[in-house]
Amino acid sequence: MVYQPLDWNSDWLILLKTGRISSTELFTRLELNEVERFTFDRAISISNYLKSKWTPKDRYAALDLGASGGVFSLVLNTMLDMHCTAVDDDRYILIQDENSLSSITQMNSRFKNIHINNVLSINSSIEDFIEKLPNVPLYDVVLLLNILHHFFTGYGQGTEHGKLEWDEFKSLVVKLGVITGKYLFFETNSLVFPNYEKYLTDLLYLGNFDKLELVTRSYATDGSLRAVWCFIK
Repeated sequence: MVYQPLDWNSDWLILLKTGRISSTELFTRLELNEVERFTFDRAISISNYLKSKWTPKDRYAALDLGASGGVFSLVLNTMLDMHCTAVDDDRYILIQDENSLSSITQMNSRFKNIHINNVLSINSSIEDFIEKLPNVPLYDVVLLLNILHHFFTGYGQGTEHGKLEWDEFKSLVVKLGVITGKYLFFETNSLVFPNYEKYLTDLLYLGNFDKLELVTRSYATDGSLRAVWCFIK
């Protein structure tokens, strides 16, 4: 399900870049539903968090995993002038039998219409894309938002598609830690895991991160309140 707005234009992008518009104003201006607004809430919160961590002269690269319609890449590119690599496939759409354009097709169309050039979109599963990367810190920032719990439950409505065994999952997290240069932003459905705190601790050590900070909280598509964390090198 791609639940991100189709009516993107350059006018509010200018306001977003200059910090003169809030997620609430975007919500009103674009007539978004609640899920779409929460997407912008998280994207702006993450961008503001990063602003507090670096100086304006820094120029970073981001990897947006499970990018869907591209809101996070858009906001990072607009607010922080970051080069973003946005990765997604049509797994969810195919499983749900939705009659929808692919995420990558929508993302490319939107970015073309509003002249966003520093986002590289890649049609691939997260697992395949990460596996092919070299073992070096390629990205300063990695976004992994509402993705990993699907690797345990099966991607989409309890199916077994894409389900990983624990050893496979550990290898994936280790590789994520290797390719992350500075910050990995993470959000998941805590109800999937019987011991959520231990799960976060496992991610911290498997990814070889130094510490963990809470960035914000936001609502997910199922109405649950979830935390957005930042794992820091």
